[in-house]
Amino acid sequence: MTTIGYTDVREELRITPAKVERILYKQEVAVCPECRKDGDGTLVKAATPTALFPHSPASASIVAYVMYHKTFVGTPYYRQESGMFQLGLKLPRETMANWCIQGAGNRTCALNKKLR
Repeated sequence: MTTIGYTDVREELRITPAKVERILYKQEVAVCPECRKDGDGTLVKAATPTALFPHSPASASIVAYVMYHKTFVGTPYYRQESGMFQLGLKLPRETMANWCIQGAGNRTCALNKKLR
């Protein structure tokens, strides 16, 4: 038999439950063995991705998730806090609010500069 085409039978929608991943970034540190013999033990560090907010574990995806649920779905921070806890993440509502304020402030400042 020779296939001459395909017929659409049905369409299916799937949803992947929310999951939290902790990603540990490591920075490679190297030293030149020849330079070390000469007494110059200069260390060279590889470039690493910059954080969204300094000294914060926030990623763009989690901040977008919190902002979306706060603004479009209307979920208050205290309910998001309990939802995050059910996912195994202890994330205080104050932290979520600070992320949203910082995220909106950083982005709107850049937008204002572009508009002027």
